[in-house]
Amino acid sequence: MRTAFINTLTKLAQKDKRIYLLTGDLGFSVFENFMKKFPNRFLNCGVAEQNMMGVAAGLALSGKKPYVYSIIPFVTVRCLEQIRNDICYQNLDVKIV
Repeated sequence: MRTAFINTLTKLAQKDKRIYLLTGDLGFSVFENFMKKFPNRFLNCGVAEQNMMGVAAGLALSGKKPYVYSIIPFVTVRCLEQIRNDICYQNLDVKIV
């Protein structure tokens, strides 16, 4: 599933320069193709998932289309307040995968 997601996102990013991929310090080799093709649109935010949601919100506010990818408990439970306050209250176009 991870490979299918990254392959699809890479194809979409070739057509849309607004697409960004943010990750929370995951070392999966599946990201390598996206990183090589779009080094300025791949952001490894480190072990700071709450901050990653704020970065995604800022990108969305500036007209970008951020996709946030990490392990489920880290992009949901750990940063629920940031998702609510930074993304949902402003009805921003951020995808959390």
